[in-house]
Amino acid sequence: MIRGRGLRFGVLGQLEIVRDTAPVIIASPKQRIALATLLLQANKFVTKGELADRIWENGLPANVCASLHTHMSRLRQALGDDGSLIMTRDSGYSVFATEETLDILRFRNLVSLAAEARRRGDIEHESRMLREALALWRGPALADVDSESLQCEVVPALERERTRAQERWFDVAIGRGEPAEVIVDLESAVDAHPTHERFWAQLILARSQAGRPAEALQTYQTARKVLAAELGIDPGPEIQQAYERISKGAAVPSASARAREAQTVSDLPKPAELPADNGAFTGRATELGRLRTRLTSSRPRPVVAITGLGGVGKSALAIHVAHQIADDFPDGQLYVDLYGSTPGRDPLQPLEVLGRFLRSFGLANPAIPASVDEAAARFRSVTGRRRVLVVLDNARDVHQIRPLIPGGPGCGVVVTCRRSLASLVNVEQCHLDVLSQEEAGLLLSRLVGRERVETEREAAAAVVRLCGGLPVKLCVAAARLTARPEETFDALRDRLAMEQGRLPATATA
Repeated sequence: MIRGRGLRFGVLGQLEIVRDTAPVIIASPKQRIALATLLLQANKFVTKGELADRIWENGLPANVCASLHTHMSRLRQALGDDGSLIMTRDSGYSVFATEETLDILRFRNLVSLAAEARRRGDIEHESRMLREALALWRGPALADVDSESLQCEVVPALERERTRAQERWFDVAIGRGEPAEVIVDLESAVDAHPTHERFWAQLILARSQAGRPAEALQTYQTARKVLAAELGIDPGPEIQQAYERISKGAAVPSASARAREAQTVSDLPKPAELPADNGAFTGRATELGRLRTRLTSSRPRPVVAITGLGGVGKSALAIHVAHQIADDFPDGQLYVDLYGSTPGRDPLQPLEVLGRFLRSFGLANPAIPASVDEAAARFRSVTGRRRVLVVLDNARDVHQIRPLIPGGPGCGVVVTCRRSLASLVNVEQCHLDVLSQEEAGLLLSRLVGRERVETEREAAAAVVRLCGGLPVKLCVAAARLTARPEETFDALRDRLAMEQGRLPATATA
């Protein structure tokens, strides 16, 4: 059986469905959201809960399972699917796709082939693969899919994949002495991403190499004005280096020279130490958007400090946002629990943490200095030319974390702490409050199951209120229900009412 019967899908632009050469129209916004959600996780099962959350962002219908089944049945009918394209299990749905039938899969495969060519030193083939990959983009991803959660949580990651491929393609063209091939695309890139400094630097170099030095100098001045107006900062090292190079009339380095220059950096290990993300993470859309923007757009990147009382979800937010932006830090992601507020544990000393970090980058114990100041300096040297994300979870105070800040302007730092960290240089604080009643109810549904909550809606709402919007208390309550399947929300509500104020305290930040 041929799955999909001639269907091809596109998410790299407006949502596109084509059978053979004829477009397939999916008019229902909810069905378009469902299809987009499945396509973005093609060949994996998406839970019914996740689909429902995407489709009904502003409140679930009374009988969510029946409503979801209806929409999925109509989507299948619109696609002419006999069950071989959208597969069903008790837990959820999955769409089968290949790189021939789904553009995002084709894009990722071409980028992977380009990386293999680069490792072989075949720059010409790398350039061809990148050009073909980028040609698949028809505009902003899922531009016509009306889903706030997809646009905020998923689309930015897709756009970052595109941006990284563009960066490399521009580098290759400039390094091969073919700037004219990419100048128009670079101009479009800086228009679309006016605060993305690397695009500005590449446009300066490309115009200079193409024999347009006056335009290159004007590009530098424009970049200065844009960055000052948008972010209140001066151009970073990459733009400054490009400006100095053309001011002195220096030649733009070749692709092979650039590869050799980057080799000393790429030879180091790329640690990926983030803990697993929380699949039940709920809410915090405003905070997530703000943190993503600050950690990926600012230069130098700030130290972002998430503060708030114990159990409010600081660690979960830090880990969740770190996973969302990890691709922006391709040289590694470091994580450590500093035990700053953990009962029965002494806070970690900075020297111990620095030793861990340096070993993660491949340094042997004899190469790790024995004093905090020297180890911190070594850490700053190792990270000075890299883009590394550092998550310092459960910090005690400023003194504990100050030596752990990396050195490069392209590095990001996320700290969680119960105390204010306002005395840190270049810190941006994000104070976390308790969850709203709606968010707390959604979290409880994800933890114990929506159907179980719906059968005892009033008692479940009372449990949410008794937990006071604290994720840790909701998790404890959910764990009790999960461990005792026979226990009702009524019984749990009465238990919590008696225990009010005596739920176990959290041991995390």
